[in-house]
Amino acid sequence: MIAALLGTALLAQTAGQPVPSVDVEARVPGKASVWLAGSSPSAIAGWYVDGGGTRRYDQMPNCGPTKIALRPGMTSFTVVSSKGEVRIADEMGVEPYGPTGDLKRTVLRNRDQSFRGPIGEVAAPIGSLIGVYLPEVSTDHPANQSGWQVGRVAMGQKQVVPKLYTPFYIGDGRLADNTPVEFVIPKGSATLYLGIMGESGWARNEGEFQVVLKFASPRRPQGG
Repeated sequence: MIAALLGTALLAQTAGQPVPSVDVEARVPGKASVWLAGSSPSAIAGWYVDGGGTRRYDQMPNCGPTKIALRPGMTSFTVVSSKGEVRIADEMGVEPYGPTGDLKRTVLRNRDQSFRGPIGEVAAPIGSLIGVYLPEVSTDHPANQSGWQVGRVAMGQKQVVPKLYTPFYIGDGRLADNTPVEFVIPKGSATLYLGIMGESGWARNEGEFQVVLKFASPRRPQGG
Protein backbone atom coordinates (compact mmCIF):
# COMPACT_ATOMS: atom_id res chain seq x y z
CA MET A 1 0.00 0.00 0.00
CA ILE A 2 2.82 2.39 0.89
CA ALA A 3 4.60 1.66 -2.38
CA ALA A 4 1.40 2.23 -4.32
CA LEU A 5 0.73 5.54 -2.63
CA LEU A 6 4.24 6.84 -3.14
CA GLY A 7 4.21 5.54 -6.70
CA THR A 8 1.11 7.64 -7.38
CA ALA A 9 2.90 10.70 -6.05
CA LEU A 10 5.89 10.05 -8.29
CA LEU A 11 3.73 9.61 -11.38
CA ALA A 12 2.02 12.92 -10.71
CA GLN A 13 5.36 14.66 -10.45
CA THR A 14 6.78 13.18 -13.64
CA ALA A 15 3.66 14.29 -15.46
CA GLY A 16 4.48 17.88 -14.55
CA GLN A 17 1.95 18.11 -11.72
CA PRO A 18 2.66 19.03 -8.10
CA VAL A 19 3.11 16.08 -5.78
CA PRO A 20 -0.20 15.60 -3.92
CA SER A 21 -0.59 15.00 -0.22
CA VAL A 22 0.01 11.32 0.46
CA ASP A 23 -1.13 9.35 3.51
CA VAL A 24 1.30 6.62 4.52
CA GLU A 25 0.46 3.93 7.08
CA ALA A 26 3.38 2.57 9.09
CA ARG A 27 3.96 0.02 11.85
CA VAL A 28 6.75 0.85 14.30
CA PRO A 29 7.71 -2.13 16.51
CA GLY A 30 8.94 -1.52 20.04
CA LYS A 31 12.22 -3.11 18.92
CA ALA A 32 12.79 -0.46 16.20
CA SER A 33 15.98 1.58 16.76
CA VAL A 34 16.72 4.61 14.57
CA TRP A 35 20.42 4.09 15.35
CA LEU A 36 20.33 1.27 12.80
CA ALA A 37 18.99 3.57 10.07
CA GLY A 38 20.81 3.16 6.79
CA SER A 39 23.08 0.46 8.22
CA SER A 40 24.34 -2.83 6.84
CA PRO A 41 22.24 -6.02 7.24
CA SER A 42 24.38 -7.16 10.17
CA ALA A 43 24.99 -3.83 11.94
CA ILE A 44 24.84 -3.51 15.73
CA ALA A 45 23.41 -0.48 17.56
CA GLY A 46 24.08 -1.42 21.17
CA TRP A 47 24.23 -4.25 23.66
CA TYR A 48 22.74 -5.41 26.95
CA VAL A 49 23.18 -8.29 29.41
CA ASP A 50 20.34 -10.81 29.66
CA GLY A 51 19.09 -12.50 32.82
CA GLY A 52 21.69 -15.22 32.47
CA GLY A 53 24.59 -12.76 32.31
CA THR A 54 25.14 -13.18 28.58
CA ARG A 55 25.84 -10.14 26.43
CA ARG A 56 23.21 -9.67 23.72
CA TYR A 57 23.03 -7.17 20.89
CA ASP A 58 20.52 -4.83 19.29
CA GLN A 59 21.17 -5.53 15.65
CA MET A 60 19.70 -5.83 12.20
CA PRO A 61 17.27 -6.98 11.06
CA ASN A 62 15.48 -7.65 14.37
CA CYS A 63 15.85 -4.07 15.64
CA GLY A 64 15.78 -2.26 12.31
CA PRO A 65 13.71 0.96 12.16
CA THR A 66 10.62 1.43 10.00
CA LYS A 67 11.69 2.83 6.63
CA ILE A 68 9.64 5.28 4.54
CA ALA A 69 11.06 6.27 1.14
CA LEU A 70 10.63 9.94 0.27
CA ARG A 71 10.00 11.38 -3.19
CA PRO A 72 11.26 14.65 -4.71
CA GLY A 73 8.86 17.48 -4.01
CA MET A 74 7.80 16.30 -0.57
CA THR A 75 8.48 19.08 1.91
CA SER A 76 6.94 18.05 5.24
CA PHE A 77 4.67 15.64 7.05
CA THR A 78 2.06 15.75 9.78
CA VAL A 79 0.72 12.94 11.95
CA VAL A 80 -2.84 12.04 10.96
CA SER A 81 -3.25 9.39 13.65
CA SER A 82 -1.13 7.42 16.10
CA LYS A 83 -2.06 4.56 18.39
CA GLY A 84 -0.66 1.47 20.02
CA GLU A 85 1.53 0.73 23.04
CA VAL A 86 5.12 -0.30 23.64
CA ARG A 87 6.84 -1.70 26.69
CA ILE A 88 10.45 -0.76 27.31
CA ALA A 89 12.70 -3.63 28.40
CA ASP A 90 13.97 -2.09 31.66
CA GLU A 91 10.50 -0.84 32.66
CA MET A 92 8.25 -3.85 32.13
CA GLY A 93 6.68 -3.28 35.54
CA VAL A 94 5.24 0.13 34.60
CA GLU A 95 2.35 1.03 32.34
CA PRO A 96 3.04 0.69 28.60
CA TYR A 97 3.76 3.88 26.70
CA GLY A 98 1.79 5.51 23.91
CA PRO A 99 3.52 7.46 21.08
CA THR A 100 4.15 10.50 23.33
CA GLY A 101 6.22 8.37 25.70
CA ASP A 102 6.77 9.36 29.33
CA LEU A 103 6.75 13.18 29.25
CA LYS A 104 8.11 13.25 32.81
CA ARG A 105 11.21 11.25 31.91
CA THR A 106 13.42 12.56 29.14
CA VAL A 107 16.50 10.44 28.48
CA LEU A 108 19.60 10.99 26.38
CA ARG A 109 20.77 8.36 23.96
CA ASN A 110 24.54 8.73 24.16
CA ARG A 111 26.79 8.08 21.18
CA ASP A 112 29.07 5.86 23.29
CA GLN A 113 26.18 3.46 23.84
CA SER A 114 25.82 2.65 20.16
CA PHE A 115 27.59 1.15 17.21
CA ARG A 116 29.55 4.11 15.85
CA GLY A 117 27.39 4.67 12.82
CA PRO A 118 26.22 7.94 11.32
CA ILE A 119 23.25 8.66 13.58
CA GLY A 120 23.63 11.38 16.24
CA GLU A 121 22.18 11.71 19.72
CA VAL A 122 18.75 12.70 20.96
CA ALA A 123 17.12 13.64 24.26
CA ALA A 124 13.46 12.59 24.23
CA PRO A 125 10.78 11.01 26.43
CA ILE A 126 11.43 7.32 26.94
CA GLY A 127 9.07 5.06 24.99
CA SER A 128 8.16 7.79 22.49
CA LEU A 129 7.98 7.78 18.70
CA ILE A 130 11.07 9.36 17.14
CA GLY A 131 12.43 9.72 13.62
CA VAL A 132 15.56 10.52 11.65
CA TYR A 133 16.13 11.66 8.05
CA LEU A 134 18.93 10.25 5.91
CA PRO A 135 20.12 11.18 2.43
CA GLU A 136 20.79 8.65 -0.29
CA VAL A 137 23.78 6.63 0.90
CA SER A 138 26.03 4.64 -1.43
CA THR A 139 29.63 3.48 -1.64
CA ASP A 140 30.40 6.62 -3.64
CA HIS A 141 28.60 8.88 -1.14
CA PRO A 142 28.91 7.20 2.26
CA ALA A 143 27.12 8.36 5.40
CA ASN A 144 28.62 11.42 7.07
CA GLN A 145 29.95 10.44 10.49
CA SER A 146 31.78 13.71 11.20
CA GLY A 147 29.00 15.80 12.73
CA TRP A 148 27.45 14.31 15.86
CA GLN A 149 24.62 16.53 17.02
CA VAL A 150 22.02 16.27 19.75
CA GLY A 151 18.34 16.44 18.86
CA ARG A 152 16.10 17.85 21.58
CA VAL A 153 12.43 17.51 22.39
CA ALA A 154 10.43 20.21 20.63
CA MET A 155 7.36 20.85 22.74
CA GLY A 156 4.71 23.43 21.88
CA GLN A 157 6.17 24.25 18.47
CA LYS A 158 3.94 24.31 15.41
CA GLN A 159 6.89 23.45 13.17
CA VAL A 160 9.91 21.21 13.75
CA VAL A 161 12.93 21.51 11.42
CA PRO A 162 15.23 18.49 11.94
CA LYS A 163 18.69 18.06 10.45
CA LEU A 164 19.96 15.08 8.50
CA TYR A 165 21.35 12.30 10.73
CA THR A 166 19.94 13.92 13.90
CA PRO A 167 17.04 12.03 15.56
CA PHE A 168 14.00 14.10 16.51
CA TYR A 169 10.96 13.65 18.71
CA ILE A 170 7.61 13.04 16.97
CA GLY A 171 5.35 11.78 19.77
CA ASP A 172 1.73 11.96 18.72
CA GLY A 173 2.51 14.94 16.47
CA ARG A 174 -0.01 17.23 18.20
CA LEU A 175 0.04 20.42 20.25
CA ALA A 176 -1.96 20.68 23.47
CA ASP A 177 -4.93 22.07 21.51
CA ASN A 178 -4.73 19.09 19.07
CA THR A 179 -3.21 21.20 16.27
CA PRO A 180 -0.95 19.04 14.04
CA VAL A 181 2.77 19.79 14.21
CA GLU A 182 4.50 20.20 10.84
CA PHE A 183 7.74 18.21 10.53
CA VAL A 184 9.86 19.72 7.77
CA ILE A 185 11.84 17.42 5.47
CA PRO A 186 15.43 18.76 5.23
CA LYS A 187 17.02 19.28 1.83
CA GLY A 188 18.72 16.16 0.52
CA SER A 189 16.56 13.69 2.44
CA ALA A 190 15.86 10.37 0.75
CA THR A 191 14.38 8.36 3.62
CA LEU A 192 12.54 8.86 6.89
CA TYR A 193 13.18 6.21 9.54
CA LEU A 194 10.88 5.73 12.53
CA GLY A 195 11.77 4.10 15.84
CA ILE A 196 11.23 4.03 19.59
CA MET A 197 13.15 6.11 22.14
CA GLY A 198 15.14 4.07 24.63
CA GLU A 199 18.57 3.74 26.16
CA SER A 200 19.56 0.11 25.48
CA GLY A 201 18.12 -3.35 24.96
CA TRP A 202 15.72 -2.62 22.09
CA ALA A 203 15.63 -6.34 21.27
CA ARG A 204 13.72 -6.95 24.51
CA ASN A 205 11.04 -4.30 23.93
CA GLU A 206 7.46 -5.32 23.20
CA GLY A 207 4.44 -3.91 21.36
CA GLU A 208 4.19 -1.47 18.46
CA PHE A 209 2.78 1.85 17.30
CA GLN A 210 0.55 2.21 14.26
CA VAL A 211 0.77 5.64 12.66
CA VAL A 212 -0.57 7.41 9.59
CA LEU A 213 1.58 10.25 8.26
CA LYS A 214 0.48 12.79 5.68
CA PHE A 215 3.29 13.93 3.38
CA ALA A 216 2.78 17.21 1.54
CA SER A 217 4.40 19.49 -1.03
CA PRO A 218 3.68 23.14 -1.87
CA ARG A 219 0.97 23.79 -4.41
CA ARG A 220 1.87 25.65 -7.54
CA PRO A 221 0.22 29.06 -7.89
CA GLN A 222 -2.78 29.26 -10.22
CA GLY A 223 -2.52 31.15 -13.48
CA GLY A 224 0.48 32.75 -15.14
